[in-house]
Amino acid sequence: EFSSHLQDALLLEFFWHLVRGLPRHALSPRFRDLSFRQGFPAQLRRLFREDAARRLSVSELAARLGMSASSLAHKCTRAFGQSPARAFLLYKLERADGMLREGALPVKEVADALGFESPAHFSRVFRRWRGVAPSTLRPG
Repeated sequence: EFSSHLQDALLLEFFWHLVRGLPRHALSPRFRDLSFRQGFPAQLRRLFREDAARRLSVSELAARLGMSASSLAHKCTRAFGQSPARAFLLYKLERADGMLREGALPVKEVADALGFESPAHFSRVFRRWRGVAPSTLRPG
């Protein structure tokens, strides 16, 4: 059921990896813009996915992407309309939403898995974002 989605994702990642390896002058300005819109968000989401359990600073994220913190902030605002810290938090909350709906983990373990300070802090942030307590999303 997931095979075609996985193949598509791998092929897309491979394609953009090849494109990023080409000299910048070899690409048209329109394609460079498309490359940015496709490549940067995917790179940032990959970092979010890899480090979801940690609390990363903007400078750590920027260093991992090989750019300055101000460049990261500018690119993140351009790509997502928000700061890198806010984008990382929203990624964690969306992931938490999915984990809670699956119902495999208690709220405390979801909070731990996503690097929140405590289950109470996670619940406060989640309730502010979603409008409901995380425990209400658990099946059963």
